[in-house]
Amino acid sequence: MSHMWADYYDSRKDEIISFESDGENELDHDEEAIMVDSRSKSREPDGLFLVEDDDNLSDDEMPDMIYRDDPTPLTSPKSRQQNSKFSLNDHSMPYVNNLHNLRNVQPEKIKIYKFRTVLCVVLAIFATGMTLGFVLRAEEDKYVAAHPKPPVNSPTGGSTEAGPVVPGGDSEATDTGKLGQVKELLIRHAVSSSDDLGKMGSPQWNAMHWITLVDEAQMPLPDENDKDAVYKFVQRYVMALLYYATNGQAWEHGLHWLSSTGICEWLDFVGDVNHQKHNTGLGCDAEGNLKILSLDYEKMSGTIPTEFGLLTTLKEINLAGNSIEGSIPTEICRLKYLEIFALDQNFIEGALPECFANLIRLEGLGLGDNLMTGKLPLGSFDNLKDLLINDNEFSGDLDISKLTFLEVLDVKGNSFSGTVDANLFGNLKNLQYVDLSDNEFSSTEFPGFFFTFPNLGVLDLSQNNIQGELPADIGLNTQLKYLAVHSNGLSGEVPYNIVNLQNLTHLNIGQNDFIGRFPIQLSRMTNLDVLYLPDLPGLDAGRMPDDFITLDKLKILSLRNTNRNYFLPAEFARMRHLEYLDISHNALTGGLPVAWGTDFLYMRVLLVNNNPNLQGDIPTTFAKLGALGQLFIQGTNLGKSTLPSLCTTMIRSKGSQSIFASCENGQVDCPCCMCCSAGDDKCGANLMGEYDANWDAEFRVGQVPFSR
Repeated sequence: MSHMWADYYDSRKDEIISFESDGENELDHDEEAIMVDSRSKSREPDGLFLVEDDDNLSDDEMPDMIYRDDPTPLTSPKSRQQNSKFSLNDHSMPYVNNLHNLRNVQPEKIKIYKFRTVLCVVLAIFATGMTLGFVLRAEEDKYVAAHPKPPVNSPTGGSTEAGPVVPGGDSEATDTGKLGQVKELLIRHAVSSSDDLGKMGSPQWNAMHWITLVDEAQMPLPDENDKDAVYKFVQRYVMALLYYATNGQAWEHGLHWLSSTGICEWLDFVGDVNHQKHNTGLGCDAEGNLKILSLDYEKMSGTIPTEFGLLTTLKEINLAGNSIEGSIPTEICRLKYLEIFALDQNFIEGALPECFANLIRLEGLGLGDNLMTGKLPLGSFDNLKDLLINDNEFSGDLDISKLTFLEVLDVKGNSFSGTVDANLFGNLKNLQYVDLSDNEFSSTEFPGFFFTFPNLGVLDLSQNNIQGELPADIGLNTQLKYLAVHSNGLSGEVPYNIVNLQNLTHLNIGQNDFIGRFPIQLSRMTNLDVLYLPDLPGLDAGRMPDDFITLDKLKILSLRNTNRNYFLPAEFARMRHLEYLDISHNALTGGLPVAWGTDFLYMRVLLVNNNPNLQGDIPTTFAKLGALGQLFIQGTNLGKSTLPSLCTTMIRSKGSQSIFASCENGQVDCPCCMCCSAGDDKCGANLMGEYDANWDAEFRVGQVPFSR
């Protein structure tokens, strides 16, 4: 994956983000009413009264009494009488009598009563405010205690625990007021929903409280009319939200996240899974607009926040190699400048949103090794160079015929179908890497046009339904290095001109229906380090190919079930770099050459099993093969008398080596042998078949980085 950092300073051509500001909400206030606490000689009233300050009111002009002696809404006695809840009888008469007494009180006393009442109200409001302040301060202390500041990398490469810093203010109400303003801002501009922000402990709630109460930077609340300031504020909030939504405290590296610095400094120079150093974190342009989000292999978990769709200046998102779950938010489709989107090796489910077809600037799409399903809305990806969606559950046709800039195509391990022909691939002359393996593609003839692509270095068509013959007119090709066509329905002879693929290092043509003479011409392909020819029983019978000793770079050789017979050639020991040799399921005779035990210094796995005519002792020199881990001799007559001593030597010198042997009826004493009974599954065909697949995968080109 290429990383664009210091020089990635593109100027913005369009507005970053558009917000519509709402008008000020004006509140209507009721007129203040005077509440008088009268003291009747006959009886203290149970409620509050609203009366006119007029001594000349007649009985007919008396207003309806508004009283509250229970938790029910304030209503007039007339309305309550109409609702049959109360009647003007014993309940109402004391209040009526008290009202008549109140009329006879002197105006000066009424003023005193009013003053006292107002004073009491003011004191009650003040006490309520103080109490609310203490409560909010206590809640804030709880939040700070529950959300400590993450470690901040020190300049020397270590980390120091930076405790939370609560922003200062004149009073608790200052913080509370700002919290409300931040929440209002985030809701008004549709950054986060009111429900998410109001749910205590949610990532949105945590991020809002952090940026308001804990963040040492204390960004000022932006002016509603300053779109750039609003965007910068939203950037910081969304990056804090990402931290809380993906278990930021468990990330592999601190990356200065949630520190007091600007988000453009939330990055570090760290090593990846291949021990290669690269920048991880955030990258911005000269104006502080977020351009790159690269957090691959950071042990992230959780889901992708929908708020990502607001980071409209982003050009690269790389979250590969984590444990992110859920689906891809459709809000990502808003990122019209997005060029790279990588979520490989996570637990992403669901389909790719159809709106992704609108991301016309996309150059790299990496979704490999997830749990995604459905069809691919490739649409107008005119600029797409790298498409890596391997090991998912995608299905249907793969419509890539118009992606003329495509260089890397990896769709391995899905359920794609359709015909592999020139109509689909003919215009994709820029292809460098093609892996269509383990799908449901078909073709009645081999797509030989791939050999004419000038830049194609990797071609894997294995495990499909490709039929026909390999073309006899394969021309000179010095670019192709990896060719795998195994597990198809290919037929005919292996053409001699396959040697024109001069720079091949990996060739696997096994598990097909080839017939005729053994392809001895492969001995001229001296750059090979992996050669798989397993399960080709239609080849003419013959001895082991001595000419292969010219392949002195070879590390893996499989001739399993190729109708080989005669003695094992001692000359094979000249292929000193061999690590894996499978010559099982043939008709070989004789014993194991002594030279194999002295010269196969790098041999890790040796399979000579299921050759019933192999016999004799295992040479004692095999005990000196320091790299040998597994020796498969079941289904032969090898080593009946030498196995015990060989086990003793191997276990003493290496400790973990195993011999797979047949020792039915307890005839052989073999403490390091496995599957000593004919029906033991550990010696079954499934185990043998897995070895080819595992070793093939180990020596694959592997995941290809984006070409840019």
